Amino acid sequence: MVPFVQWPQQLDVSASYTRLLEILPFCRDMPELYVKYHKAMAHLCIQPVKINWRHLGYTFLNAEFGQTRIRLIRDAFMAGRDAYKQLNLKDTREADAQQNLRADIRTALRTVVVHRHANRLSRPDDEDLIWHGDWRWHRSHEHEPSCEDFDWLVDYLADNNTICSPADFMAGDAHTDDETKGDALLALSAMQGLGSPTKRQTYISSLIRCMGPARSPRVRHSALRAVFEAREELASIASASTQQDLDVRLLDQLSRALLTVVRPNGVLDSGRAAHHREFCYIHIIYTLIKNDEWRQRLTGTNDVHLARRIYLVDGS
Repeated sequence: MVPFVQWPQQLDVSASYTRLLEILPFCRDMPELYVKYHKAMAHLCIQPVKINWRHLGYTFLNAEFGQTRIRLIRDAFMAGRDAYKQLNLKDTREADAQQNLRADIRTALRTVVVHRHANRLSRPDDEDLIWHGDWRWHRSHEHEPSCEDFDWLVDYLADNNTICSPADFMAGDAHTDDETKGDALLALSAMQGLGSPTKRQTYISSLIRCMGPARSPRVRHSALRAVFEAREELASIASASTQQDLDVRLLDQLSRALLTVVRPNGVLDSGRAAHHREFCYIHIIYTLIKNDEWRQRLTGTNDVHLARRIYLVDGS
């Protein structure tokens, strides 16, 4: 079985992955063993190792894979929550203990992200998973998680939502920092909303910061995907008088942040990422303008959003 440790970077584990791939179908009648082999494959996928792309593209057509996928997303999510709670206990003061718990959270989020597809595994930094991934999960007895189940992840994103310092950047922590933010945003997109009332303002503030020009493309695009999933709830926000738990000025900032993420540094670009990004953007805008207040907000600054929307429609 694959040891659950950090593997050397760029090590070629294609042979190990292929062997697991060959054995997995024979474990269908042994649920716990099937879970172990599936988990071992997912563990290899989250490591910075080489795996032959042909093997990664293998599609599982049996129900066991889908059921195990949901279970492992849920288990990883809950493991991350438990590690975050432990990290915030007053007794957890030792630097080594804190570092291990942060690593546990990162591993949990990476494990969630590689299960983006219903019948195959992915690499966590695959750009396509930002636009096409589905990380919805349910509790036992098919119960969907509540908004409150995501509270810890909203807090975790807010706690880690600062620009990496020059010292951390030189130490190589900036890349890990971006990985973690991107993974957290993708896991949060499964809420398909803005979270619980007590965390909604915190979540919107984090989304705004994550769409800023100083962030990496992966973080900006993951934040856009999260807004895309929350667009219906955003459109339902009517006025400041009915949103006592929310500083409506944040919505003005969010409007400006949406332009920042689709026009990084004010420059138009093209390519596959731009296509997916603009698809999300235009659906967000079309949904938001159903609300009169949002329409005023989006067209209030020199009609920039309206002009952008017309440009994208005409160019499609």
